[in-house]
Amino acid sequence: MAFPIEVHGHLLAVAMIGQLFFGSKQVKEGSEFVNSKKVVDVRGLQWDVLLGEENRLDRARQILVGDQLKRQASGEETVFLVTREQVRERIERLLPNLERFRESAECHYRDFRGKLESAFRCELMGLIENHRREPDFLDRHIPHILQRMQQFWAFEGVYLLRYSFTTNILYKIAQSIHSKVKSYGINGKQMAQPYVEEKEMHSCPYLHYVGEAPRKGTDLNGFLNVCEDIVKKSKLELAKGDCEFIVLTRSFREVYIFVLAGREPETVSSLESSNPGGISDICQDAIFETCSEIMDKLHTIKALYERHLDALSQATKDSQKRTEEEATSLAIKIETLSTQIKQLPTEVADELQSGLSDIEDAVGRIFKEVKSQPQTQAGL
Repeated sequence: MAFPIEVHGHLLAVAMIGQLFFGSKQVKEGSEFVNSKKVVDVRGLQWDVLLGEENRLDRARQILVGDQLKRQASGEETVFLVTREQVRERIERLLPNLERFRESAECHYRDFRGKLESAFRCELMGLIENHRREPDFLDRHIPHILQRMQQFWAFEGVYLLRYSFTTNILYKIAQSIHSKVKSYGINGKQMAQPYVEEKEMHSCPYLHYVGEAPRKGTDLNGFLNVCEDIVKKSKLELAKGDCEFIVLTRSFREVYIFVLAGREPETVSSLESSNPGGISDICQDAIFETCSEIMDKLHTIKALYERHLDALSQATKDSQKRTEEEATSLAIKIETLSTQIKQLPTEVADELQSGLSDIEDAVGRIFKEVKSQPQTQAGL
């Protein structure tokens, strides 16, 4: 009887209990075993206690080498070295210890894995911090970051994409396939033009398996099929059931997409996993957190900072222009309303005119605030 012990999808060990049958050449006869003390000289071993027990040893040998199987086939009574009652007792003692062992292993694994992930995250953050002022940072170091992600998390390929809500174009910035990197720059290589509602998009991770339909209610707003197509076009051969882990990270009027495709189980663990193509929950969390921190850190890069500052400046100007137009339209309506009020009886007109003056004051304040916006933007 065997009890597999798994921690986060990895087969850690197997606890076994029971009896095994051996070949006749593997087990010595009783007299030969007892007499072997003549050719074995190991301090502390006392073979003399077996003298006179040759017959009992021979009966045990017959069970071990398979005579017991013949007895079972002929319908004779089953005889084991360990009785069923003893096996049950040992199982009852073993099971609670297995659970405690699993809990202890999980605790140690989480602690060990957390330290590894933290060290790896610091490595990537340090790389960005040390080289962020270099003019060619995006071309030189982004591919290296993807390469390290691919190696550390044992994927066949890692891609970084950028989607603009302004142009609705998806660009490929860089990729690392089997540690061979390629960079397309921040403007990237145009891959597709899906339409995505900005208000519906948020940062999220998504685990997809090749050949399976997307989970109900989750289609990454049209990105999933495009990401799969990009992986195929890069000549990364994935079989049915291989995983594609997609992480979205939001930015101003853009979204950055990390695609990690094709897990390499033999690199993840030397032991076979129950889910060889998958990613454990603890690993998914670590990838999502690291990708988010990478993009947050990358916005200290001059090229990205200025890119989003320009977009923010344009959005502010557009908002200011709309506010001015709305305020102008409101002023015209107030003037028209004031003319109509003057045609009413004096008492009614005076009362309405008083309330209208308050509205005119509010519109005046709006104009004043809007006019001050260019100075604020210049300061930004």
